[in-house]
Amino acid sequence: MKNLAVIFALGCASTLIATQSLAAYESADSSYHENSIPTQNKPDAWASVERDTLRYPSRASSNSTSGCATVKYIVTPSNEVKDVRVVKATDKGFAQAAKRAIEKWDFSKVDGAFVETDTPKQTRFEFCKDVSTEACLVKQQSYCDGDDVIAAVHRSINPADIGNTQQQKSRVNRAMTFEQKFQ
Repeated sequence: MKNLAVIFALGCASTLIATQSLAAYESADSSYHENSIPTQNKPDAWASVERDTLRYPSRASSNSTSGCATVKYIVTPSNEVKDVRVVKATDKGFAQAAKRAIEKWDFSKVDGAFVETDTPKQTRFEFCKDVSTEACLVKQQSYCDGDDVIAAVHRSINPADIGNTQQQKSRVNRAMTFEQKFQ
């Protein structure tokens, strides 16, 4: 009976910690990319940087693999990214996807210089399978390092949903055809 009480208490404590982590994430300034946890002291200019180019590697999604990659890079006063290098990764595919994502980030919309001198940065990419983006972002234990976190979540498709989606598209197409006939 004592063991059961201890297990119950540990379960409640872990749920409380996860809820607090998620609440802290949700209460953070939401002006940053929706898949990024804002870090303290991050300048407002980050809000205008397009950082949504992360794609889940196809080989990893077909193998149901989760993992991470940490990438270091330098942001220049001319709002360019240079010297992009992967410093840690659980899989070659995750390393390549993270590096490509950073190389595609668009700093051109930043008003003025993002930084005054060449500034080293580090971003951790989490690749999660079948979880919410929030759960992937607040992942406490990771092989990779970094407070600036971006998540890519791959969700398995339920075959039943595919039929529904096709039926919905078919209905929309029929409705559009009907409207076009009477215009």
